[in-house]
Amino acid sequence: MASYERASLIAWYLARSGKRGRVLILDANDSFPKQALFEEVWRTLYPGAVQRIPGSQDGEVVAVDAANLVVRTRTQRYQGHLPNVIPPQ
Repeated sequence: MASYERASLIAWYLARSGKRGRVLILDANDSFPKQALFEEVWRTLYPGAVQRIPGSQDGEVVAVDAANLVVRTRTQRYQGHLPNVIPPQ
């Protein structure tokens, strides 16, 4: 659950600082413990700021290009300002 807590903290920071941005969670998992609670908090406190793509919807990261800040799934390429990759635990 640490990765979802980290996403929440980043969303909190963005909201509190007034900075524009969003948190995109590319997740190899289709579900996680306390998912409903996290999603409710994201919707309520950070509307539109947190998006989660589960593994069954192409959320599994298959490659990372750290030098260019690019994360890839099987079909998509995501360019980020601050990619934060958390390996399976």
